[in-house]
This record gives sequence, structure tokens and C-alpha cells, in this order.
Amino acid sequence: MEKQPAKRGPASILQRQIEQIGLMPRAKQKFITEMLEALIRQQKAS
Repeated sequence: MEKQPAKRGPASILQRQIEQIGLMPRAKQKFITEMLEALIRQQKAS
């Protein structure tokens, strides 16, 4: 008998935000992506 995977809990805040961003127009998605990339680069540099 195969074990069924454990049920996942509620979606994380980040996952819910990503889903909401996916519903936005492409221009807004691009803006948000650029902001995130800048923050990630800044974090890696520090």
C-alpha cells in the first residue's frame, strides 16, 4: 500500500502574494519582479 502525501497547510503569505501578482497586468508584474531582483541583489551584497 502506498502512503498518501501529507496534506499541506494553508498557503504561505509569499505564495498567496505570488498568486495575486500573477493576476496583475504584465507591466505591473515586471515592475514587481524588478523590485524583488534589486532587493535580492542588495541582500546578497551585504
